[in-house]
Amino acid sequence: MMTYSAWRNVLFDQMPSDLDARHDVPEVPLEIAIDFIDRALTDVEIHTFKEEKIASAFNVIFNSCLSNYWHCYCQIPDEKRCVIAVGNLRYLYLNYFNRYCTTPYSSFSGQPPQYPNAMTDLCYNFWDRFPLFPTADSRRPILDAVIDLFESLLLVPNEHIVSSIVETLCTWCRVCDQLEIDRVRTLLYDWRANPTTVTSEATTDCIEIINAWVL
Repeated sequence: MMTYSAWRNVLFDQMPSDLDARHDVPEVPLEIAIDFIDRALTDVEIHTFKEEKIASAFNVIFNSCLSNYWHCYCQIPDEKRCVIAVGNLRYLYLNYFNRYCTTPYSSFSGQPPQYPNAMTDLCYNFWDRFPLFPTADSRRPILDAVIDLFESLLLVPNEHIVSSIVETLCTWCRVCDQLEIDRVRTLLYDWRANPTTVTSEATTDCIEIINAWVL
């Protein structure tokens, strides 16, 4: 059985940054993988690896095109464990995105986004690559946990994080059922009334997205 340290070292150090094939990803049972991922989210030793490698490893872990690890969050029979794991994703934001996504905010309005580094790219595109969005088969406690996560992340003092979550919430308004839509809309309307972004550019971009996407 692969140990956590061996799994971590393969993903965060030995694996090529331009990985594009699933066969290079370490295979571990989902019930073990979810513990490994949770541990990685708070593992301070990971910061000793190169930032590019860290971003690449988390992209592999959460990108449905590169691995099956995302199944940990929806296919493990223990629903309570899935909910806990979703809540622990806040450490990806607090310990990694908040640490490495520090370049000044630059508006993407009206132009293709140009991300300053791989970690910022992952921050903005995380929920496009990690397909834990509402579907007919979604378990409501897990969806509720994701929305709880979004709500807490809107308070993080990092404009890249807040902007990415606002965009994600707007997207969810298009795919949620009515119960989730009502809650997501409330989060967005409350945020619009009391923005947590610092620069006027970020605030304006987020409010424009909300006004355009949320009915």
